[in-house]
Amino acid sequence: MLRITPILLVTLFLIASCGGTINQQQTDNDEIVDNNTVVDDICSDVDSAENSDNDRETVDDTTLPDEESDETIDATDFETSDEDEVSCIPDCSGRVCGNNGCGGSCAPGCNTTTEVCTLEGQCETKPECTIKSDCADKEWCNAEHCECQSGFIKSGSTCVAVASTPFEERTKDAVCAKYNSEYSDRAISTIPSTSSPTCDAGELGWDHIDDTVRRLNLYRWLVGIGPSYSIESYNSQSQEAAMMMDVNNSLSHSPPSSWLCYTSVGANAAGQSNLGLGYYTPSSTVDGYVIDTGNENTLGHRRWLLSPGLGKVGIGHSGRGNSMFVFGGGGANDIGNDPDFVTYPAAGYYPIEMTGGLWSITLIRGSFSGTPSATVVQLSNSASLANTVTRMPDNYGDTGTIAIKFNGAQPQAGEEYQVTINGVSLNGETSLSYVTKLVSCQ
Repeated sequence: MLRITPILLVTLFLIASCGGTINQQQTDNDEIVDNNTVVDDICSDVDSAENSDNDRETVDDTTLPDEESDETIDATDFETSDEDEVSCIPDCSGRVCGNNGCGGSCAPGCNTTTEVCTLEGQCETKPECTIKSDCADKEWCNAEHCECQSGFIKSGSTCVAVASTPFEERTKDAVCAKYNSEYSDRAISTIPSTSSPTCDAGELGWDHIDDTVRRLNLYRWLVGIGPSYSIESYNSQSQEAAMMMDVNNSLSHSPPSSWLCYTSVGANAAGQSNLGLGYYTPSSTVDGYVIDTGNENTLGHRRWLLSPGLGKVGIGHSGRGNSMFVFGGGGANDIGNDPDFVTYPAAGYYPIEMTGGLWSITLIRGSFSGTPSATVVQLSNSASLANTVTRMPDNYGDTGTIAIKFNGAQPQAGEEYQVTINGVSLNGETSLSYVTKLVSCQ
């Protein structure tokens, strides 16, 4: 499944996420120990080291009355079939670079060292840079040239979001090509590490930040939402928080001033971030946040990272400590991507390598009514997969989320699954349906 490398086999992975709504103040928070899970709700309204997953503070959901309509939102737009695998005619009219519409590139292409291909398919000279502040919003300084961050492309003088390919237009080959080209790390710089009394948070290299943004945006592309991007001011704050988590070998969204290497900047960032401890790289921590093992009561980390409203993020990593600032907002309004709902895994072809943890459905609009249920049918043999559906508490990223846990047979690569969710109140309908096709891309 997801490729997460432990520091030691016996090492526990710690992750903590803050509840809340984008652009709002922190409300309920949770902390988890990933693998061999133990749960401490250390930054909830009642701070107690004795809390466990059995006494986690939750937010009561308001149960809405069932709609009179029994119609189903049939997400036929999200279903794909073998007929989608048709021949493609490349189109490079007026273009000298970029996508040819069939997964290839237009010729002759650009000098990738000094030029960038624009959205319009033209080569443009990259602005030179010596420090990060030389580059514009959504750019990073790479090899002394400003480049758009992963998930964005140059259009005129600005970086704009790369459009997310509709589910029904995605082929197996295209999805696996994107996975294989974007999942792996490329960073070569050393990750900062410190110890008391040095207390120097250091600076995380932009190659690691780019790896992390690219990994995050790969998940976001797969589920059909637009990209997020890092902000330097958030990065520096997150680096302070990550240093504090690493030095103290613990996680807290409200670290006390008695902590080693305490800084007010780091403490403030900790209260607005997903926090992790025990991963080699910041990009691998993204996997931990999305899988959210041990945090099945809220899936708070995943819901933050897969929220359409998440635009600006901050990324910090020190030693084994990680902090990802997620209260920046600016997502849906900034890139114009605001779907009715987000599913994990999504409709259409989806790499099984990126399906760790529970399945989930988040309603961006509408709500769940009554007691939601899910029918998951393996189309090759019409077998229904037994499952348990749990409503998640609100105040984590987007509200209105359910999780699906399979009891017995598990989804497999090479199979297609018709997912139908009942107990939905969305656009006058009471259920929604889509087909996900799990494929192995390795």
